[in-house]
Amino acid sequence: MKYFKRHEVNYALILPVFLLFLLSIAVQYGASVLDGIDPGPVVVRQLFFCIIAAIALFAGSLLSTTFLLRFSGIFYVLSLGLMTLLYWFYDPVMFELTHTKRWIRIGSFTLQPSEIMKLAFVLFMVYLTLLYEKRQIQRTIKSDCFYILKIVLYSLPTFLLMYMQRDFGTSLVFIVMLGALFVISGVHWKLLTVIFTVLAVVGGLLLLLVFTDWGNTMLFRLHFKPYQLDRVKAWADPFAYQDSIAYQQVQSMWAIGSGGLLGASDTHIPVYVPVRESDMIFTVIGESFGFLGSSLVIFLYFYLIYQIIFAAFRTNNKASVYLSITFVFGLVFQIFENIGAAIGLLPLTGIPLPFLSQGGTSLIAIGLSLGIIFWAGEGVCPGKSFPNKLKEFTKMFNRTRRMTVSLSFIALFFLLTILVLHQPHWFQRMDRLFWNLPQMRTALGDQIMLGIASTATILPITGLFLLLGIYLWKKQQRVWGIWGIGNLIVVSGIGQVMKWLIQRPRPVLEAGMVRDSYSFPSGHTLLAVTLVTTCLLFTRFLFKKKGLLAILGGSFILLVIFSRFYLGVHYPSDTLASICLASGITLMTYEWTERILTSKSNNLSDKFKQRRRP
Repeated sequence: MKYFKRHEVNYALILPVFLLFLLSIAVQYGASVLDGIDPGPVVVRQLFFCIIAAIALFAGSLLSTTFLLRFSGIFYVLSLGLMTLLYWFYDPVMFELTHTKRWIRIGSFTLQPSEIMKLAFVLFMVYLTLLYEKRQIQRTIKSDCFYILKIVLYSLPTFLLMYMQRDFGTSLVFIVMLGALFVISGVHWKLLTVIFTVLAVVGGLLLLLVFTDWGNTMLFRLHFKPYQLDRVKAWADPFAYQDSIAYQQVQSMWAIGSGGLLGASDTHIPVYVPVRESDMIFTVIGESFGFLGSSLVIFLYFYLIYQIIFAAFRTNNKASVYLSITFVFGLVFQIFENIGAAIGLLPLTGIPLPFLSQGGTSLIAIGLSLGIIFWAGEGVCPGKSFPNKLKEFTKMFNRTRRMTVSLSFIALFFLLTILVLHQPHWFQRMDRLFWNLPQMRTALGDQIMLGIASTATILPITGLFLLLGIYLWKKQQRVWGIWGIGNLIVVSGIGQVMKWLIQRPRPVLEAGMVRDSYSFPSGHTLLAVTLVTTCLLFTRFLFKKKGLLAILGGSFILLVIFSRFYLGVHYPSDTLASICLASGITLMTYEWTERILTSKSNNLSDKFKQRRRP
């Protein structure tokens, strides 16, 4: 039947989903134990929703993309109707706790219509985009303007309902998904520049209004509530509001910090965190599994995202690509916002952590979305192939990706430099995430960490680069051998200059190491990243197993970074800045060298052709 499709099981996609389902049960159990309540009913409830989500995933994988897009309008209208019911039939208990109308209570269960709306919204907006591309053969700035206006008008009821329900966090998710759809569908770059500039200006203006008296007066006239403004102020300085609106966030930071490297011990007294099982579920991971466990969870998320994008592009189907990219950007934003709020980097918005937060509606909606996305691509409505605009964008990106990534890394480095110089409160808190690691030092640990750190000093790194240069020289790749050594000199030289210019003192900790240089940026991390990045760029000359090299190189960098934290000689921002500086400069000089060689090769080829002409 045309409404159903056949597919082969993609185990690379199923694996992270299965692991996240298991992890959701484990963290809900941990949240119950930390809160001192009976974990049995909680585990049974979460297991039930995981099973329903798995069934929804399988059901979504059977539905044809053509069928879903064709009836996406009806699905969207029904979802709007379901959200409208919240105006009269909202859950009064949750309203008292959160001051928002987000849930409909059905017996002992609650339903959150906004989670269903996310899927309906994406499907309908993608359908409108495909319909526009089918009817508009030759796209212009004017036609793209009308397309954006149409999308905004159809989106307006959703945002009005979000406003009525006081669900600002979910509104941001919808905005991010729309932005991703505009970019991937090939909206003219001039229009995108205007849109993102307007959003940036509006965001900056809102911050100005929040932190000024006259701005507060204006916002109150627009029916903003004091607690909404206090949330933003609490984000800037949560400890000033730790007894009131920022209590939850401050407790969250204490809980995550108490986990240390491998998690808190059994004798540890749990830190109380309100709504731990929902918005603050990441505190359970941080407190129970520590820094390493938290890092593995974040890695699992991004592995899932990578697999979704890879599977979408492999289909060579624009409907699949549009659905996947839009959904992924919404997913990434939710992960980033939830974890950022838990560690104090972002304000609280009430956005749950996908898969892990308590909430059956969210889990089922994610399962259904993944089922649709995993196997989207059998049929396309109303287009049939990858859009030409997207092909052009992909080719352009392939030509300029190294330079784009390079400039992004360098821009991030300068941003970190500004933050180090000004030291805002939230930035200081980030730099103290591993403040307790040096207190766990042992004699054996010191020897191991000093040994790891010694491998990332100037002498062994220079020796490895000399060996690499000799190898490339014998392979008739003399230019690249010279470039590798020259790039090392440039990167290390700029690092030393930045140390002298910034003059950031080392962390002042008890039983610290002898420090005879400044802290920013980390020299060891700088050299390690330069070595690994260079080797990855030279895989065509060395060996073809790029994935294995990336794993080994990434592990080496992480070990070097951890040794700096363990010994108490660097802040996290020092190592992050080194990663950005080394990667940015290396990619930039590599790109310049390759373009020069390509230009010379083309000139020689033209001269040879001219000589051969009769």
